[in-house]
Amino acid sequence: MVRRKFRYIIAQFDDLCCPKAISSQLTWKNVKKAITDTCENNFGTVASALLYDKLTVKYLDMTSEPQYVVLKCDRDHTDIIRATLTFLTHLQGKTIRCSLRVVSLKGSVRTGKLAAIRYLRNRIILSEKECRDNNAANEKRGLDISEFTRNVNNVLE
Repeated sequence: MVRRKFRYIIAQFDDLCCPKAISSQLTWKNVKKAITDTCENNFGTVASALLYDKLTVKYLDMTSEPQYVVLKCDRDHTDIIRATLTFLTHLQGKTIRCSLRVVSLKGSVRTGKLAAIRYLRNRIILSEKECRDNNAANEKRGLDISEFTRNVNNVLE
């Protein structure tokens, strides 16, 4: 008996154009259906049938920023799935416009989890740096953000 080898694809939703209420209703079934439908449209019924049993959505996070998904697929079909994720433009039929970007491709759950944590940590560090840079630029122009927030709090009280 031959052992099946899997790959874990971590993909990020780049341009998710929907309110939080709709994105919270997205389930792993909707994402899998959108991927298989896109594969069928671009590569035909045979490729879609090959992916149907060999593709599973292991984790879907639509609450945090950035939203991302972890997919488990057969090693032989990773190229087709990566191409399909590139062509994916809509979820839930045509109601939600989006695009997916592959962040990482790993060979085990452990390394996939570490890659996702590393990616999210880097995103947090970059956003903190941007906030610090914006505060420094505002202070240079004579705008003190802390004074502004105190004034807003005083008005709201």
